[in-house]
Amino acid sequence: MSAIATRLQRAKEIQRSRTRTSTPDTVASIFPNCPKLTPVFQFIDAHYRQSIHLDDVARAAGYSPAYLTNLSQSHTGKTVKKWITERRMAQARQMLSSTAQSVRQIAEETGYTDAGYFIRQFRKLHGTTPKAWRSNCTISSVSTITKSSRLCNNGN
Repeated sequence: MSAIATRLQRAKEIQRSRTRTSTPDTVASIFPNCPKLTPVFQFIDAHYRQSIHLDDVARAAGYSPAYLTNLSQSHTGKTVKKWITERRMAQARQMLSSTAQSVRQIAEETGYTDAGYFIRQFRKLHGTTPKAWRSNCTISSVSTITKSSRLCNNGN
């Protein structure tokens, strides 16, 4: 029962974030509200399509890489690299559910130069390949809100 409640809560959060903004999977919908990390999340959101590294993010936010690593981990439980991956995957899910672009094109547009690495990362995070995720989203009669979330492909 708690899994269902969690799904419903996540769907409401996504709906609220879409009501506030016109683009799906925006910063507000994937990044936590953490004032110390806001410049980090803004940088990631603005540059996720490019090759970015911890040093780039730390420099842009005015932190040392070591301090940023500790700050991110202590405030969110995730590394900066994980947040970059989360942002890229949020865009990939949106593109998979709303465009006919190939997986290779989506990989390139979300900051991955190697489509094979993108597929491995997607499978690691979602438990399925991008192609299978897209098929499941297309076949199922799940609402648009659920299609853009991680809930679509595996029913969790």
